[in-house]
Amino acid sequence: MIYLNAPCSLDNTRVKIRNVFEWFRKPDLKPIHFQNPYTVIWFVVDGDRTLTIHNQKHYIKRGDLIVIPSSTSFSICSEDSHPEILHYLSIGCDWRVGSFDFVELFQFPRVCHIRDSSDIEQLASVWFELLQAWNQFVNEAAPEFVEIYRTTNQRSFSAPKIEIQTHSTEAYLSHIGSFYRWAAVFLHLTQPLLPVAPKLPDARIEKVCEFVENHYAKPLTIGDLCKSAFLSDGHLRQLFKKNLNITPMNYIQKVRLEKAKDLLVGTVEPVSQIARKVGFEDVSYFSRIFRRQELMTPVQYRKNMSSF
Repeated sequence: MIYLNAPCSLDNTRVKIRNVFEWFRKPDLKPIHFQNPYTVIWFVVDGDRTLTIHNQKHYIKRGDLIVIPSSTSFSICSEDSHPEILHYLSIGCDWRVGSFDFVELFQFPRVCHIRDSSDIEQLASVWFELLQAWNQFVNEAAPEFVEIYRTTNQRSFSAPKIEIQTHSTEAYLSHIGSFYRWAAVFLHLTQPLLPVAPKLPDARIEKVCEFVENHYAKPLTIGDLCKSAFLSDGHLRQLFKKNLNITPMNYIQKVRLEKAKDLLVGTVEPVSQIARKVGFEDVSYFSRIFRRQELMTPVQYRKNMSSF
């Protein structure tokens, strides 16, 4: 019997599923422009469209896998030359290894094509299994939210923390298990396009990023970050520049803005409350920083996302 006690860099893999959908997008719908605070992955079952990801146009068609990392702008438009319905499967998730985005670490291509029909069937099969498990979990754990969505079509509403009961724990574990079965097939089909190994950051940077993830709502200084990994100011800045190409304080701001976008999409809390909740004491400063980063105000961002 093999007893494996050695640590693995993937031990800290975690996922929070935000949504799983099957979409039938009509050609006469108006263009949509989005920048989700989580990773979005699509699989085109039928139809074609022009999709723009971060100002780069892609012609997507049956068998295409599309990977859109969090906070990446994208838009899909209707064209007279493609009158058919675009049928695609979608998953939105916060998929991470520690504090780092899984799809960024593994450098997944934005668009890739699955050619083999048996591979298409396999991927669609595990995707529909995940969709069924997700719907079952949501219906059992949060039936009141499902009713609000069905009757009002609201995507954002004041949602208290979901309290998992014993009867819904099975559904929770089932949908997480379905996700990892889906993820294994997804990784298998895209593996030829990926690097030999993910680009993992320095362990000391991982430790600092984890500290920020756990304390972003509090006032943080460069000294706090240094203490969390026993690093000098200069060494910390050097490691952040080398590994993440960002300053430590800008990283804190980035995390806070990501958390704010998540709350803007998933709740109807006032902007002032969200700002304070993610670590900004000055609401005006938060709004200025948000607009500079996202090219729109927090209110406009919420409105754009709620129209999806």
